Amino acid sequence: MAPQVTSAMHLAGRGPRSAPRTPFQPVTAEDSETTLNGNGVSLEDEMMKLTEARMNYDAVIGFYQKSLGLLHMAVKKPGS
Repeated sequence: MAPQVTSAMHLAGRGPRSAPRTPFQPVTAEDSETTLNGNGVSLEDEMMKLTEARMNYDAVIGFYQKSLGLLHMAVKKPGS
């Protein structure tokens, strides 16, 4: 059964045999050292990713708090 487009605002669906259309490509990383138990996770790389994610999170929270402050200031009565 194929999806039906009933409005121009709908996204085009994919049938069961069509190839996936995605702009994303898999990221291949260089091979890291593999330990005797088969673990190939690099703790240094994972810590760098964690640090980057935390910095992005802190920046987004800062922007959010600033925008809430501006909205709060905009809805207050003058002089209060």
